[in-house]
Amino acid sequence: MKFWWVAALAAAMSCGALAQVQAPPAKSEPRKEAARADEAALRARVEARMGAKPDTVTRMPFGLYEVVIGTEIFYVDAAVNYVIAGRVFDARTREDLTSKKRDELLKVDVKSLPLESAVKTVRGDGSRTLVTFEDPNCPYCKKLFKDLDGLKNVTIYTFLYPILSQDSFEKARAVWCAKDRAAAWADLMGNGKAPPAAAADCKHPLQQVLLGQSPFFGVDDQLLGYMQIPVSQSGAAVWWQEGEPWFSNDLAHDVQAAQMGLDQLTTWVGVTQILLVPLVVGGKRIGALQVSNRRGGGVFTDNDARLLSICAAQVAAALDSYHTQREMRAHIEEAQALRRISGVA
Repeated sequence: MKFWWVAALAAAMSCGALAQVQAPPAKSEPRKEAARADEAALRARVEARMGAKPDTVTRMPFGLYEVVIGTEIFYVDAAVNYVIAGRVFDARTREDLTSKKRDELLKVDVKSLPLESAVKTVRGDGSRTLVTFEDPNCPYCKKLFKDLDGLKNVTIYTFLYPILSQDSFEKARAVWCAKDRAAAWADLMGNGKAPPAAAADCKHPLQQVLLGQSPFFGVDDQLLGYMQIPVSQSGAAVWWQEGEPWFSNDLAHDVQAAQMGLDQLTTWVGVTQILLVPLVVGGKRIGALQVSNRRGGGVFTDNDARLLSICAAQVAAALDSYHTQREMRAHIEEAQALRRISGVA
């Protein structure tokens, strides 16, 4: 959005001493030039100290500067010797200034979204618009679906975001490839009835995403959202399909890392070296095991990759066993609930 500044210049007919009193201050342009130079110098210091170019730098009324990098907000002094990562409140009004700014950053123009890649559900006249991002196996998404069941006169765009498991991806793909996507999604989320498996040649907009999981040692939980690797595009797709260990000892400048979307990890979470090994069970890839920033300042080697592959095999087996047990418990609890309902009836 562009903002246009409109200035009005009023001229008054006056004479003598009055005209001298009302004369505007001279040399305003040099002050503006100096301010721009100060901002440029501050931006350069932020980039040098924080390792990222700021999107905006704003002087705050309490003497510090607000620095916005992506959706992250920091506060720095003029020399960028000190950085504050936290919330700032106006004690007079009790307004959370940081949250207010973050809300502005997170605003999304619905028209800018690729709505053609979402499942579209129209209720009533569809005059209102709601956008959701959901995994078909997400219990909170299913609860949301039921809560929205009575919502009228709305168009709901559901972006399928299958990140919980391979089963999530297959269900989402089946929904997208169904003849009536909205009906298939409603049947799945409302009644637990999955649509038939999609044809192998069905084209879809879904991405398989490797998502950082807590606990991720050395990385704050709030930053885990940045630890994402879309495995259905460019370099990441090749690595995912090949299923071989991969490492980089210079993540910020590695061409393949950039193709995989990993180069930004250096900026966001301080990862400079990375070693990735796929987690495979029964020939099916279910995730990846990652280690970063080798201790002692050394570099990752083929021997490290082989050792981590051995660990990855054990981790994959443990995860598969855990998911199997969890599914069994869910089936048992469902059966017990049905028996209780039958007993009451």
